[in-house]
Amino acid sequence: MAPASVNQRLHPLAPRRLLTVALALLAAAAAVWGFWFDTHANSDGIRGVFYLPIIFSAALATGKRRSLQAFLLVSALCVASYILQPPRLGAEQALQYLLMSALVIGLPSLMSMALRQRLGRSRRRLYDVAKLDRLTRLHNRHYLLEELDKAIQRWRRGQMRFSAMVVDVDGLSRINASHGEPFGDEVLAEIAMMLRSTCRELDYVGRLGADRFLLILPATEAKDAMNVALRVQQKLSQRWLKAPSGEAVSVSVCMGIVQFNNGRWSASDTLSACDVALAQSRAQGYGQVTVYQSDEAPA
Repeated sequence: MAPASVNQRLHPLAPRRLLTVALALLAAAAAVWGFWFDTHANSDGIRGVFYLPIIFSAALATGKRRSLQAFLLVSALCVASYILQPPRLGAEQALQYLLMSALVIGLPSLMSMALRQRLGRSRRRLYDVAKLDRLTRLHNRHYLLEELDKAIQRWRRGQMRFSAMVVDVDGLSRINASHGEPFGDEVLAEIAMMLRSTCRELDYVGRLGADRFLLILPATEAKDAMNVALRVQQKLSQRWLKAPSGEAVSVSVCMGIVQFNNGRWSASDTLSACDVALAQSRAQGYGQVTVYQSDEAPA
């Protein structure tokens, strides 16, 4: 999801990519030489040994699909070598060599695919720990601040305008006191789901902490962000949550919106402006939305 870094865009042949290209070239050379050796000089030898580099390079440089493609390619080369230059062996020995070749070719591919799956699961777990809030399953504060910095950099390069919105749950401490903190957590999870369903795929939605959420809305002006806020308010007004006591509880939120217009602002300035707008909403009561009107950062 996250865009490529500036260094990756400026230097497409990064060291890791150069290593991948070198491995692929070496593997291709080894496969060609192994095929020639099998069909011209190794009529009695074990086939498939010289094709191992192409499998290992595919395992190192690509994903599960490419590893499978490499396995099929190498298998085809090995079979072709048997057809073009059959080994001068008995039937039993030929069968043994075929089975050994299949083991030599297939085992590295199977191991690499299994390793890829384990690494993929490990990466997903690490991502959950580093980037996601455990309660709401939205992005956490650290990730949001990174994306806010990136949105500011894109704005400075003239690529994309954006708006930011801080959402604060009304009376969550009262809900916790009246119905218990587990129900308060349920309220936060429900609001998180509603915010995510209201926003687009390209929007960033996350939890800043406690009862506050942040929305980063690319290619969005303040009036469009206001429409998003009104849709959220409309959905919340139609949604009642059932407390453990059986009581139906309505939930509302206050919001502060900022359209980024000043390249001198930092991520901290943007959040401060959202806080000022949010404070103005709070002063008006529950369920209010305010847009920050100044192009200057708050004091």
